[in-house]
Amino acid sequence: MPIAFTFDPLEHRYAVDGVTVPSVTQVLEAVGVSDFSMVPYERLQYAKDLGTAVHQATEAYDQDDLEWESIAGTAVEPYLAGWIEFRKTTAFVPRLIEHRGVAEIDGQRYGWCLDREGELGARSRPPCVLDIKTGQPSRSWSIQLAAYELALFRQDGIHRRRVVVHLPGDGTFKTFSFIFPLDEHVWRWALALECWKQNHP
Repeated sequence: MPIAFTFDPLEHRYAVDGVTVPSVTQVLEAVGVSDFSMVPYERLQYAKDLGTAVHQATEAYDQDDLEWESIAGTAVEPYLAGWIEFRKTTAFVPRLIEHRGVAEIDGQRYGWCLDREGELGARSRPPCVLDIKTGQPSRSWSIQLAAYELALFRQDGIHRRRVVVHLPGDGTFKTFSFIFPLDEHVWRWALALECWKQNHP
C-alpha cells in the first residue's frame, strides 16, 4: 500500500505523520554519491534553474498543456526539441509523470519523485522508470534510478528497466540504460547510512 505523506515544495520536504523523511537526492548528497561542492555557485544555480525549466516544459508537453509561445526562442526550446525527438523516435508512452511518493525499505523511509514511468514502444516489456537529465553524466544516475525502481517495485511487484534520457541542448537526445544489480545495494547502503547519521547526531 502507498504510504500517506505530505510534501512542502518550498522546503522540498517530505513528511510522514509530521516526521521529516529524506529524499533520494538528499541521501545521495549526504553520503557523497552526488557531490557538487567544487562547482561555482552561480554555475550550479544556473544549471538547477535550467533543469527545472526543462522539466516543466517536458511535463507540460506530455500533459498536452504546453504554451508554445512561452518556450519559443528561449534556452529551453532546444532541450524540449530533444525530448520531443525522443518521444517520436522511441514511441515512449508515459504512464506516470513527475510522480511522488514515500517508500519504506528495511524500516527506513525515503521520499522520491520520478520523472516518468511507462513503455518504450508499444510492446515494451518490462516497462521502464525514466529520468530526464540536462547536466553532465554522473555516477549518481544509476543509484538514483535504483531508488525509484525499488520504490515502485515495493508497490506493485513489477521490475522495471532504468533509463536516463540525456538532453544536451542541441535538439538531440541520448539514452543510458543501467542494469548493474549492485546499484540497488548501493542505494540501500546509502539510505541506511544517512538514516543512521540522523539517528546518531
